[in-house]
Amino acid sequence: MATNWKLTGKPNGGGQCEHCPRALVNRYEITCTDGTKMIVGRGCLKKITGWTLSAAQAEREIKMIAIHAKRAANWAAFAAASPELAATILADCERYSATTPREFGAGASHEVKYYIEAGEDANWAAGNYMTRRAAWAWVR
Repeated sequence: MATNWKLTGKPNGGGQCEHCPRALVNRYEITCTDGTKMIVGRGCLKKITGWTLSAAQAEREIKMIAIHAKRAANWAAFAAASPELAATILADCERYSATTPREFGAGASHEVKYYIEAGEDANWAAGNYMTRRAAWAWVR
């Protein structure tokens, strides 16, 4: 089985590379498919993963990891508070994706999921969606 690494974080402060003995100012956390984690610099990041990331690209990747984690946490909190409503929204997302080509947009169910994940007022977004949903013929 091939080992695949992915960028998972950026520890604060300096320290030593866990792949080579260099002292680092900018360190990056990578995680293997088997769960192994390693803190490396950009040079070793390229040697291990084959990626050639500039510092700016790595920073963008780290920022996106944080954004995705926050969005997942927002959705999980909503799903825990309103499991039936969350299940309805997810089912509508799947149904819409299965019947509508992607170039026509994501649809209202994806839109409300996006708003909830982004931290908008979940009750307002879900209530507004369910009101609109009641008028649609395809969900009956």
